[in-house]
Amino acid sequence: MSQLVEERQNIARRSDLQGSERRALLSDATDGWLRGLLADAITQHGADPTQFSLLAVGGYGRRELSLGSDLDVVLVHEPSALRVDDVASSLWYPIWDSKIALDHSVRTIAQARTLAQEDFKVVLGLIDARVVAGNTELGESLRTGILGDWRASAGDRLVELHATAMARRSRVGDLAQLLEPDVKEAYGGLRDAVLLRALAASWTVEVPRTEWPAAVSTLLDVRDALHARGLRDRLAPRVLRRLTRRSASPSKGPERVPLAEGVVLVEGEVALARGASPENDRGLLLRAAAAAAQASVMLAPSTVERVSQCLPIPEPWNNDVRQSWVSLLGAGRAAVPVLEALDQAGIVSGLIPEWEAVRSLPQRNPMHEFTVDRHLVETAVHAGQRARDVVRPDLLLVGAFLHDIGKGYPGDHSVVGADMTRDIAERMGFDPADVDTLELLVRHHLLLPDIATRRDLDDPATVATIVDLVPDVESLELLHALTWADAEATGPSVRSSWRRRLITDLVTESRAKMQGHARSTVQESSAVVNALAERGEPSLRLEPVEDGFSIVVSAPDRFGLLALVAGVLSLHRLQVRGAASRPPSLPPTAG
Repeated sequence: MSQLVEERQNIARRSDLQGSERRALLSDATDGWLRGLLADAITQHGADPTQFSLLAVGGYGRRELSLGSDLDVVLVHEPSALRVDDVASSLWYPIWDSKIALDHSVRTIAQARTLAQEDFKVVLGLIDARVVAGNTELGESLRTGILGDWRASAGDRLVELHATAMARRSRVGDLAQLLEPDVKEAYGGLRDAVLLRALAASWTVEVPRTEWPAAVSTLLDVRDALHARGLRDRLAPRVLRRLTRRSASPSKGPERVPLAEGVVLVEGEVALARGASPENDRGLLLRAAAAAAQASVMLAPSTVERVSQCLPIPEPWNNDVRQSWVSLLGAGRAAVPVLEALDQAGIVSGLIPEWEAVRSLPQRNPMHEFTVDRHLVETAVHAGQRARDVVRPDLLLVGAFLHDIGKGYPGDHSVVGADMTRDIAERMGFDPADVDTLELLVRHHLLLPDIATRRDLDDPATVATIVDLVPDVESLELLHALTWADAEATGPSVRSSWRRRLITDLVTESRAKMQGHARSTVQESSAVVNALAERGEPSLRLEPVEDGFSIVVSAPDRFGLLALVAGVLSLHRLQVRGAASRPPSLPPTAG
């Protein structure tokens, strides 16, 4: 037992081995150990060796063991076998004593096939089953039976499988865009590689012959490195095709539902209409993508390959191409998988060459949840939810998609990105005034939160700063909407209600200044009013607010009072989100 543990660790540490070689050696060493354990268990209890078979399943069955992998095994036995429980116990206890994680079961062939019919997760493990020890014919009989059952029932189970994958995606997120993804559970990770293998084995769904096996090998190497350091599967691809039932009338051929010029919906995926010519219709690329997103379906892989022939699109883009791009960005959450499919095929970089520098680019700021490219997509998604709040939703969506485009280059990303946005917007065919607005949005996308959280909103110079930099109310509303779309796509630390309130107050005051209205007066809380009414001895009031407390200090005026109060709060590890003082004509306050 201790010899195996030491051998596994030595193999895992060898620097001369490639990832797949190391995993194979770990699997071989474990196979040999388990063969000995099963033989000893059968001999110890006088059982018939022809009535038992030990199968490696899951990742172990695929010979993908790493140092931190569980041992997934099934002990298969004939219904007439004797001393089954004794043999199983003698097999499992040495594994448990070795501290190697074990996932095990004891089944007859009939029991295993019945469970597989009830739970497709059992199928996913047993499809890759491999006989390690015992009666090879018995073990192979189970594997072939499971595979035959899966092929017979897969067509009826794809919808369930798809729903499960989408629920996991919603819960865990996309591997390619998370900064700290779970390489196993995240969408596009090792769990989905198993699904692809199962789909290919079902013979009911065409699995694209792409580079995904090489990507899986890379993910396995990453997982090995994590396990070698005592970590689990979190690190701190192409997507699955949309799975739908096939047409109920195959003899008549699949129904083709027109979605746009040259674009049809076929069996839940977007395809090109008969006679569509990507070489002659360069707008077909974005027209198909926008149609797919607006219908909340995927582009068929063959469609992605065909529309890539539309590149390069003549510049400046014509109005139809530009509107299709805006329609794609405005489709909300449904645009994400469509943009991902285009990005994986290199089409987004073909449309916007500057995009290549931010693809899968990590962000070092702990506030962010996503890589730069996914953050830009997420910001566009959230911007779409505020489209009705602005006069020009098209500028909001494009500005959201480009606001951090400068992060792939040296320098202040807002300044660099603004210059790049001017070039991009001109290539997209926007008129000069719209180009100016898009440049403004990118250059100043951090203006409102920076001013609102770092400057005194009661100081007229604060509002004057906004009015000097933002030319009109329409641009201010666009900037406000972009600010919140950016915050929603960043992380919870920048979405707090106090931050929202400060920004909203700043926008309200700035809008009033632009429109020539009198400056709004701030309503004091009852605690402030009561504190200011007192004279003489210092007093303190504590009033709960939505996301914290308002602390009001009333005291005779003296030098350094505000700094003293703030210092006392800091010493008690209280975060001071804002502070203000009133003139000596009233009792000074700090809040």
